[in-house]
Amino acid sequence: MFPSMGNGDVYVVWGYIAGAVLPPNLEFDGPEGGDWLCVTQDVPDSFRRLDPPGVVEAQLGGGTWATGTGRRTRVRSAAVFKVSVRVVDPDDAMRTAEAEVLPRLLAVVSAMTGSPMFGAPVAFHAANEPEQWLPRRSDAWVDAFTPRQFKAEEADPDEWAGVVWAAQHDYTARHAAVDMYVANNRYLSHGDDAADVRTALLTYFFVLERIADRIGRFFPPKPTPDESAPLVETLEKALDRATSVEQKVECVRVAAQKLQALHSRGIKRRVVEAGGTIDVDENVVRTAGQFADLRNSQLGHVPSAGETAKDLVGWLPKAQQCAHAYLSAYLRWVEGRDQAASD
Repeated sequence: MFPSMGNGDVYVVWGYIAGAVLPPNLEFDGPEGGDWLCVTQDVPDSFRRLDPPGVVEAQLGGGTWATGTGRRTRVRSAAVFKVSVRVVDPDDAMRTAEAEVLPRLLAVVSAMTGSPMFGAPVAFHAANEPEQWLPRRSDAWVDAFTPRQFKAEEADPDEWAGVVWAAQHDYTARHAAVDMYVANNRYLSHGDDAADVRTALLTYFFVLERIADRIGRFFPPKPTPDESAPLVETLEKALDRATSVEQKVECVRVAAQKLQALHSRGIKRRVVEAGGTIDVDENVVRTAGQFADLRNSQLGHVPSAGETAKDLVGWLPKAQQCAHAYLSAYLRWVEGRDQAASD
């Protein structure tokens, strides 16, 4: 349960630990000796006076920007934990404690007390320099913009009225708009763990999937006779060879699965075809197809042991672009269909 002791300097990360049953004072000696992992209620006043990490305003004067902070649990208790980590960059001390050491400590304490435990780092100092609290990194994530002013003459009042109607009355548009809003908030407020980034990416993908499913209902696949005929012939031959009811049922089941596959589309194909139908830019449609591959190969499965937020965070702006383009195009597509129906 000990962290690897590689290159870098040793820092001690402090935080509160809480639960229905408070743990006793505990000490775990690391492989190099020392009380590098402990729970105690003997807490210095200097630590008690520290504020937990919280909301940080972007340090930008004026301008146009959007910011958020990574989700952070706050804990207050009579008991605190101390864990030591070895890192090259001090900014990684609290992050490493949360990712590598604290989860194992909480698992041990929870098993011992019989109660789920909550823990949250608050501050840290260099080893052998107790109470010399070091500055903590900012959690702010900032997107700064140099916006172009949209001019009134660029807007077609009739088109905008139709788009407003679509956003208000179309079921898929309403729910996709909520997904887009939630995903944008998660984009700015994701934490350091891969699960947070996965959640943001999946929420963006919900926009594409909702729209693709809706478009698919308007334009269901229609297999040609050349595609269906071989399956029917195979079924007829299999039924002739079958010698029992059970074998015939199995033949029909297999054939039904294959026929059903002709009448359905995989998620990547549905997303790509929907993009073409509602006139999304072909480059965005191509990226959306790659996004579907990511969803199928990675986001829909248990993460690998070594997966980090850095492995996925580069997809966030691309996922946002895809979701925005699909939602905008879908609103105009609904508006166009409504207009055509009324003519």
